[in-house]
Amino acid sequence: MTSDLTGAWLEHAQKASVRFNNGGSGGFVSPDGLIVTNHSIGADQLQKLSGKEQGLSPRRLSSPANRVRELKCPDLELNVLMSIRGCHENRSTTRCGPI
Repeated sequence: MTSDLTGAWLEHAQKASVRFNNGGSGGFVSPDGLIVTNHSIGADQLQKLSGKEQGLSPRRLSSPANRVRELKCPDLELNVLMSIRGCHENRSTTRCGPI
């Protein structure tokens, strides 16, 4: 079995991966920004978004049919590595460019 790790495939995998500002990671699973991650990231955000009245939990939460009803996570930031540049040190200058 051989694998073809082309530049295009590697770039796609790179841009599909996300890092959460609280230390977690995940990946895009849809073109409109749906992200999959582990339970600890989701549970932390649900706890923060739950009021005494709402009591959100992963078991009770279902995906809203329309984006207007989606809950926002105001303190959650996602980082995506969009490009990598190589830098070559020179005595008088530093030159950076695409790898």
